[in-house]
Amino acid sequence: MLIAFVLLGRNLEQRAKIKATSDMTGLLSVLPTKARLVVNGDAKDLGSIVDVPCSSLSVGDKIVVLPGVSIGLSLFFM
Repeated sequence: MLIAFVLLGRNLEQRAKIKATSDMTGLLSVLPTKARLVVNGDAKDLGSIVDVPCSSLSVGDKIVVLPGVSIGLSLFFM
């Protein structure tokens, strides 16, 4: 009886690991590759907008988010 519980636990753990891996893969496929960076702009004037890779963004950069575009929820808006 004890062996059955141990085997059941291992089976459930393996299934949970596989599901978590597939969920993470799905999230990574949704990440955007480019962002619209505001160059030489202030709060009232957007200045010029340039498409750049997301990997080149840094803290403090101002980006433009167009309607209908998905963004990560971990962003902090000011």
